[in-house]
Amino acid sequence: MRLLESSAPGIREELESIGFAKWSRAYSPRMQYNVMTTNISKSLNSAMLKARELPICSMLEVLRMMLQRWFFGRRNEVDYQVTDFTETIEGILRDQIEHIQSMKVSLVNNMKYQVIYGTFQYVIYLPTKIRIPTRMEFKRRIKCGRCGRVGHNRKKCKFSLLN
Repeated sequence: MRLLESSAPGIREELESIGFAKWSRAYSPRMQYNVMTTNISKSLNSAMLKARELPICSMLEVLRMMLQRWFFGRRNEVDYQVTDFTETIEGILRDQIEHIQSMKVSLVNNMKYQVIYGTFQYVIYLPTKIRIPTRMEFKRRIKCGRCGRVGHNRKKCKFSLLN
């Protein structure tokens, strides 16, 4: 922070007014196994500060219990959830559904919709779906390589080139 402030005076007050959660990964509201870093060695070092003073067998036992507690908690959260989404994502979806329910949607034609939200109006065009037919849905039209007519090939062509 000091280095940042020395290069850009006044940046500290501006960043503090914005809030740490907006610009610093360390203040992320997401649960990252109770440790705020993405580097696994830093995560384990910070989680095992007190256990590092223990003998190696005891330290490994503390590590095992800590990881087991974390994974057990995560597994319990997943076992009791009803949908395929986490609680955080479900909260975001609920907020979006509440937001969407206040919108009024009117059909203009089969490809155009009008969305009214408060004082804003939007027109949304839905593209038509282009379906690609399979090989079995239509007969292949055989074209002659000699005369260019349809219905036969070069081998069975009865038309002379002079016609």
